[in-house]
Amino acid sequence: MEDHGPFSANRSDLYAEYGLTDDWTLAGKFETVDFETSNAFDADGYRLQLRRALWRGDFWSTTAAVGFVEGAAIGGRLGCESRGGEVELGVGHSGQLGEDTYFAGLTLGHRSHESDCQTNRLEFVMGVSDADGFNYTTQYWSERGDNGNSDKVEIMISRNLGAFEAGFATRYEIGGEFEEQAYVFSLAFRH
Repeated sequence: MEDHGPFSANRSDLYAEYGLTDDWTLAGKFETVDFETSNAFDADGYRLQLRRALWRGDFWSTTAAVGFVEGAAIGGRLGCESRGGEVELGVGHSGQLGEDTYFAGLTLGHRSHESDCQTNRLEFVMGVSDADGFNYTTQYWSERGDNGNSDKVEIMISRNLGAFEAGFATRYEIGGEFEEQAYVFSLAFRH
């Protein structure tokens, strides 16, 4: 559920990934945004991405990805409404803190669309998973592109329930160019 000042919207995301090998992962995402009082800003989009592990150490890893994107929703409020491609580089770190596991990751990406619309993206995530099955995660997204700038922060708590993970988060636009606040309900399945 998103609040954009005078407008409110419902966003639905469906994300799946599959490990093709130990080094290669195929990921897909579909998003749709439906504004309650107007359909002028409704959008949808999808992404298909192939990611490869470049290097792994005891506590560190690096990845690279290429992908195909289409539609405005994949970029959020400032998304480009045409087909395009993306490239990403990422680095991750994880370890133990007593009985808890901590993790952090940084991803830098670039999207370029047929409509000559381009976006640079930075994503940072950090979190802790405790021995009782609770996960505490903070994410930061920064986008700079032809359609404007955006900076968002999301804070999530989730709980592992067997093969499922149920979570709740709050997300805020902190960049100041526009107003946005969202409440996120998530359900993940791991096989």
